Amino acid sequence: IVGSQLQTEKITTLQEYKQKGPMMRLVQHYLDEALENCGPENQKIAKSLLYALTDEQQLRPLKTLQELVDNSGSGGQAQVELVLSILMGAGMVVEFPEASTRYYQLVHDYLVPLIREDRYSELLGTLTWTKSRLIQERIRAEVAEVKALNALSKALLLSHDHLKALMKGVEAAQKVLAIQHNQQNAARQDELGDVLIQIEQDTINRLRHTLSKVKEVNRLEGHDAKTFGIAFHPDGQRLASGSADHTVRIWGVNGEAIATCEGHRDQVFGVAFSPNGQLLASASADKTIKLWRSTGGIALRTLKKHTDTVYSVEFHPTRPLLASASGDGTVRLWTHSGKMIRVFRRGGTAFNVRFNPNGDSLVVGYNDGKIRIWRLDGALIREIKGHTQNVYGISYSNDGQSFISTSADGTVKQWQTIRGIGTLPRRDPGTLLYQAPSPIFCSALSPDSQLLALTARDGQVRLCNLEGHLLQTFYSHQEMVYGVCFSPDGRLLASTGDDKAIRLWNLDGIGLHVAQSHKGRILSAAFGLENKLATAGEDHTVKLWQLDGTLLKTFHGHGDLVRQVCFSPDEQYLASASNDGTVKIWCVDGSLLHTLTDHYGGVRDICFSQDGQYLVSAGNDRIVRRWQWRDDAQKPYEPQEFHGARARILSVCMSPDNALLAAVSGRALLIWTINGSDNHRSRQHPHQHPHQHPHQIPHAHNARILSVCFSPDGQYMATAGADKLIKIWQRNGTWLRTIRGHCATVKWVTFSDDGQYLLSFGSDRALRIWHHTGTLVKILRGHAGTICGAGWYQAPHRILSICESGVVKGWHLDPLEQVSNLGDRNTLDAPDILDVEEREQPCTEFVLDAKTSVLLSNSSTDNLQQLATQGCHWLHDYLTYNPCLSRSDRQCC
Repeated sequence: IVGSQLQTEKITTLQEYKQKGPMMRLVQHYLDEALENCGPENQKIAKSLLYALTDEQQLRPLKTLQELVDNSGSGGQAQVELVLSILMGAGMVVEFPEASTRYYQLVHDYLVPLIREDRYSELLGTLTWTKSRLIQERIRAEVAEVKALNALSKALLLSHDHLKALMKGVEAAQKVLAIQHNQQNAARQDELGDVLIQIEQDTINRLRHTLSKVKEVNRLEGHDAKTFGIAFHPDGQRLASGSADHTVRIWGVNGEAIATCEGHRDQVFGVAFSPNGQLLASASADKTIKLWRSTGGIALRTLKKHTDTVYSVEFHPTRPLLASASGDGTVRLWTHSGKMIRVFRRGGTAFNVRFNPNGDSLVVGYNDGKIRIWRLDGALIREIKGHTQNVYGISYSNDGQSFISTSADGTVKQWQTIRGIGTLPRRDPGTLLYQAPSPIFCSALSPDSQLLALTARDGQVRLCNLEGHLLQTFYSHQEMVYGVCFSPDGRLLASTGDDKAIRLWNLDGIGLHVAQSHKGRILSAAFGLENKLATAGEDHTVKLWQLDGTLLKTFHGHGDLVRQVCFSPDEQYLASASNDGTVKIWCVDGSLLHTLTDHYGGVRDICFSQDGQYLVSAGNDRIVRRWQWRDDAQKPYEPQEFHGARARILSVCMSPDNALLAAVSGRALLIWTINGSDNHRSRQHPHQHPHQHPHQIPHAHNARILSVCFSPDGQYMATAGADKLIKIWQRNGTWLRTIRGHCATVKWVTFSDDGQYLLSFGSDRALRIWHHTGTLVKILRGHAGTICGAGWYQAPHRILSICESGVVKGWHLDPLEQVSNLGDRNTLDAPDILDVEEREQPCTEFVLDAKTSVLLSNSSTDNLQQLATQGCHWLHDYLTYNPCLSRSDRQCC
């Protein structure tokens, strides 16, 4: 073999041998050439045959033809014989024919290590490839599982099972994080990288959406039948429930089952704690009231004078008394010792009884639709025909000045007490506070008397204000809902019904617990670079926030709604424009610096110049005013006035070089040129030299124009209007192009810092990103409310937006596609539209002054981890104490 290879490689000198040798290398070359001679289609079989002619002891065993055929893989006998003949011709294999069979053997021991080493390398490569494929298949399987969990979370959310939806969303997030941890970015280098990135973003979007919707914070399960009555302990840490399973149960708000009170012989309709929290009373269909020790649920005594079902029980607010209402038509007054001291008898069925807060009278709802008010001495003060069917619910305001009644006729009415001796309807007779589509079983007023909770036959729990406006509807109960009550601090609402479960709802973000946020719509917002956000509202205030939803300052002083707010370039000051006709300048520490009163009507828009030297305002008086800002923050000089608008001015801006002012009024675009002499003159006699002659484009849009802005270099302007269009103009007012794509009024537009892109939003509740050539690049959907502010944040890859209800969204964008310059398009009126994806874009969000804030992060993995942590925090009590969950459910966090 060596001699043949020396001849083949023409090695004739010792020097050449040393360069191309040694011997084993020549043998390897010979072996490689022999395999090549077998042809590409036979090389795999040839390698298998050579390997079969070796063993683990590095020997050359004899092998029969059949043994070699069996070890050849997919080769048949004819193909094996062909390859063997080639190997024998090359001198690699020798044949030993015997009488009955043929044997084959390698020609020399030197070939064994070479063949086995080559085979080992090939097997190692195959093993590595197989392992890689297995890893990829495992990842695909895990990704499929995550997709299934996200789909299940979505389905559960749509069916209003928010806790289970959140569980599955968190479980999906944990699996994604586990995939990332196990692979340590290895998979991102192959074709699965994009798959992992996409499933991570999809999981973030799904979990974020679920967290924004979830209100149910815990579910207490343990009753064996429908549950009717529910009441919070005065400490707010416990609650009691009465059920058709004849028991009363005491729970911790964390879901822990504290005690089961057994003793009633029929279903329990009503429960109540005494004001000091030491006693618990229950009313039952077995015609009795039972008193229990609230710690431990030990039975103390049974009150037995009623002759029919007892529906309701209530403790006196200050004295050791309690009242009960029964199907026997009576209301009875008892001492805590169990002695009955008075009977209020009128016939029919008494469903509900309540003491007024000062304790001098009782209000009772009856089956004939009447409400009766009794003095404690037994005298009937007043009888009101308030409803047409059973009166199930009575709720007193905390000041005792009014109470709410609810009925099987679906009506809710509020009644105002008069000197404690009678009642009159709050509104004209027959005017309803609220009309539900089904019978209302129970009502509860929040501790601040601002929210009203209603339960109904349709399985919904409704939350209203006292103007009758529906604020929130909770849908999770599967059947009729009977009982509802607020916790003493008003942060939790408990409800229960046919489905045997007691559900606890978190009320953060509703009513009392958004007291720091705006009372009404947010009309404008400004995003600062130092993680700050300023908002202007209908409630006459300006508020300054951190970009995590934390309120920093509230600025009071305006006498009407505030339409606009903006930061100074150094973010040390805020300016606000109000319908009260004033412009106010504030220090960000909360102090009011100046109030500018030159406008004759509401001020619509305000902005600082890019260098911070000027403040520009405009509004309903059709005049633009430019104030020169002093370095020492003293009151600005008297303003320059710019006249010429024929309608109120909705938007105004100044060019970066301070040479031009642009404003929009009706359908017109107006441009004023400013010169230095005017600046000097205006300090002395500002009103003697008004700028009366702007360059005006009277029909710049086909409908009202709402926004105007300059590009960063000051060479272009953009306008947006109610005609659904955005238009680009040169600074001299020459039209360049029209951008179409919005399907409703365009309310606002601005350029990115580099001038390459525009950002706009409109009444369609979507943000759109455009290349400056007019090409649509992105559509950002997700706001449920009307957008009132937006801005580039670390442009152009992140955008912040806010809607009127205070939901702030941070949009995380991939680098925007570089759209080729389409050339001069002065005559082009229909720009190209890219194939823009309509799926929900990745974003994080928080609600101003809410507990569910999700901080903005540059890392999608950090966002996912944060969302999972927040979800686990929300689910903690439910996962810890709910007895109906499986072990695997509890391990999702």
